[in-house]
Amino acid sequence: MGLSLTRRKSLKLSLSGLSLVPAKSTISYAKDTIDVTVIGAGLSGLYSAMLLEEQGFKVRVVEATNEIGGRVKSKNINGHIQELGASDIGIMYARVVDVADKLGLERVPTDIKVHPFSYYVRDNLVNLNDWETSSFNKTIGEERSIPPSRLLMTYLFKYNPLKSLEDWLDPRFSHLDIPLETYLKQKGISDEALRLMNVDVNCSDIGYSSALSRFADIARLQFGGYLNASKEQYGSDAVILGKIKGGNQKLPEAMAGSLKRNVYLNSIVQSIEYSKKQYEIKCENGKRYFSKFVVVTTPLTSLKGVKFSPLLPVDKMSAINEARYSGVAKIYLNIKKSFWDEDGFPASMWTDTPIERVFVRKESDGSSQNIIVWVNGDTTKKLDRIPKSEMKEYILNLLAKIRPSTRGKLEVVDSYSWSANRFSMGDSYDYGPGQITKFSKSISSSFNGLFFAGEHTRNLDLGMEAAMASSERVVSEILDKTS
Repeated sequence: MGLSLTRRKSLKLSLSGLSLVPAKSTISYAKDTIDVTVIGAGLSGLYSAMLLEEQGFKVRVVEATNEIGGRVKSKNINGHIQELGASDIGIMYARVVDVADKLGLERVPTDIKVHPFSYYVRDNLVNLNDWETSSFNKTIGEERSIPPSRLLMTYLFKYNPLKSLEDWLDPRFSHLDIPLETYLKQKGISDEALRLMNVDVNCSDIGYSSALSRFADIARLQFGGYLNASKEQYGSDAVILGKIKGGNQKLPEAMAGSLKRNVYLNSIVQSIEYSKKQYEIKCENGKRYFSKFVVVTTPLTSLKGVKFSPLLPVDKMSAINEARYSGVAKIYLNIKKSFWDEDGFPASMWTDTPIERVFVRKESDGSSQNIIVWVNGDTTKKLDRIPKSEMKEYILNLLAKIRPSTRGKLEVVDSYSWSANRFSMGDSYDYGPGQITKFSKSISSSFNGLFFAGEHTRNLDLGMEAAMASSERVVSEILDKTS
């Protein structure tokens, strides 16, 4: 937290309430041309717009979908607010907290109780206490004593060579920009442990994701003050400040409401063309927008179908074309009756099946217990191939196979898959092998009056905070252009 707050204080841009002198413009504009068009109404796009307006720029925001928020998405499911996207506000989220406070949004603690795990591996249900000696535990050596849900994080922490937040961009560590699976095999990790690690991996899969990228995430947790230093494992030991009352999506909605101009929804960008010292943005709905600068904050995957004129530099286009985002799918179920009382196993389940992790939760007010089935990585694609009409039956049947005591005691009430989202095709940007070395600079680099922000351009931050940090970088770059 200290690092984020220190960096924030050092920035000339802030939402601290200081009276800032607007940037002086000497630009002559064509009809209907304003200073900046921001593409994307997620946190990065909206924060960019807020900061630019604070500096005296005329800004418009265009958004492809029919709602505000991007990958911050909340939904009322059976009387409880569920986060379909970004879930918690961590201790490193200084910008998120600052903006929420400025806009008068209340933060509430995240104190939902999650029941302990039982483990379903190789078609058998196992208690945690029995895992090490179980015949279904096919890991080897010291791996056997580590629960499947902790294997990946245990070895990432053990082998992480990075000693500071900045090390992941140091050429000395470029040899780690290889598949995570390859790296772990070199360390002697068994094939069975690698198979189990894919359940918990917060990326596409360990065969695709860069080991250096995963170590960078660990460094951000370790050195950014995100973890409780007295605890060994990430997860329940993370220091969480809470969430926005009424759902985290209230934050981007309030940010949009604070702007001088309405956000233009349902505006899917077809082309971005530069001529005569201005950009023209053409949308599928026939709308055309003109501005001196453009800030692109959407996921790289959404740019694959956008025509750029002049063409972007080769490395920038390669980054867009090769971009891959980690899938996340969530299925929400109501509990009619406590099935764990019947079979005696811990309520939540960690499985090596397509549904991966089953979190049995009790609401903080004690009003109800519910289930979130949480699937990460490429396994989401298996669920995406199942028609929506068949999803409920598939989930209930698979749960009943894993745990017969659940039959007739659960009902599926909703689901959402980020990998099925046509604009993001996943939850968060995932560096593949060699891509940090190849793209880490070009992903965020500007081109003429075209600027790029978003969590995929992250440097030292994570999640929502990374998105907003990128906005400050971009606005600083625009100020440099106009000073």
